[in-house]
Amino acid sequence: MSGYGIHIELNGKARRLRYDLNALAEVEEKLGISIAQFADVPISIRTIRTLIWAGLIHEDADITEKDVGAWIGPGGLSMTDAMGVVGKALAEAFGGENPTTPEQAAPVAGIG
Repeated sequence: MSGYGIHIELNGKARRLRYDLNALAEVEEKLGISIAQFADVPISIRTIRTLIWAGLIHEDADITEKDVGAWIGPGGLSMTDAMGVVGKALAEAFGGENPTTPEQAAPVAGIG
């Protein structure tokens, strides 16, 4: 889980969506599940918002889920793009694509 994250732009700011152990623990707590149940969680607007929030708290501990919710949708990152970038960041966290240098953590095409 030592990857550098997936680059996105939210609220006019470049950010990195990253799921380290702290972020995943926050997801468990907020959604009331264990990580073993993660694949069975129904996708909902609240789930997406929580996942994005948890992936951003490594950069800004004061960010809220309401902040994140305001950045997704009309005038911001689309729901489709948000779901795609979450999927890429989670794949990185669980051993998929796992960059080991900042240069390898290239921006996701079409995001931002």
